[in-house]
Amino acid sequence: GHREGAYRLARALDREAARRSDDGAAALMREAEQWYRQAAARGHRRAALHLGAILERRGELKEAGRWYLTSAKDGETRAACALGFLLRDAGDTENAAVWWLRAAQDGDGNAANALGALHAERGETQTAERWYRAAMDAGDINGAYNLGLLCADQGRTAPAEQWYRRAAYAGHREAANALAILLLRAGDETGAEPWFSKAAETGSVDAAFNLGILHAGRGDERSALRWYERAAAAGHMEAALQVGMARLREGEEGEAERFLRCAAGGGSAEAAYRLATVL
Repeated sequence: GHREGAYRLARALDREAARRSDDGAAALMREAEQWYRQAAARGHRRAALHLGAILERRGELKEAGRWYLTSAKDGETRAACALGFLLRDAGDTENAAVWWLRAAQDGDGNAANALGALHAERGETQTAERWYRAAMDAGDINGAYNLGLLCADQGRTAPAEQWYRRAAYAGHREAANALAILLLRAGDETGAEPWFSKAAETGSVDAAFNLGILHAGRGDERSALRWYERAAAAGHMEAALQVGMARLREGEEGEAERFLRCAAGGGSAEAAYRLATVL
């Protein structure tokens, strides 16, 4: 009874901390951690999972891994998946795959996607496809997006479009952007634009940049600049170059310099050249 009580108290404190943005949030999280630790030490597997996540966010990876392992061995699927990512990041893909496999077989879509990506990297596309489908069946929409990427890499445009569309309708912003690019390449600009917009409105920086290109291609410089500025504000190097050049054309050298510096800092040779002409 005590360990369940400690876990529930930790969850309540954790949720309260997530709702707050003031100084009190950190104090609540410290208290939550103490209760998670008490419950985990008494064998509560979900407490061990949450404790591992707190430690991982703090960069204490060795201890995080120990708690994930404890939790995963007790049958907590999400801990097995998290442990897989921790091992992968440490360069141990072999053991990562073991834990992802365990989690994926228990219906974890995230782990199935990770396995799919691992096999795709090795060129084992059929196995990759099988795991991406398993991810999708587990309700992870990244599975459909990854299937789209896999088909697109193989030049199978029709199924790629089908998978991108499925993920995009479910709200996957990068799938919406990829679908729009696919449609644009096929000459369907009218079909592409709403998907670029949907992706950009939900935070896809690439889609915002692509909308800039689309409007520039139509000669609508004002709309193009608006989208370029949005992408540049989120750190898109090529968008910053476009904004910088637009400011140069308008004679706003100070503003142009600011954007060109951003683009040059991101590795744009053209921005560095343009910057040299301004300074």
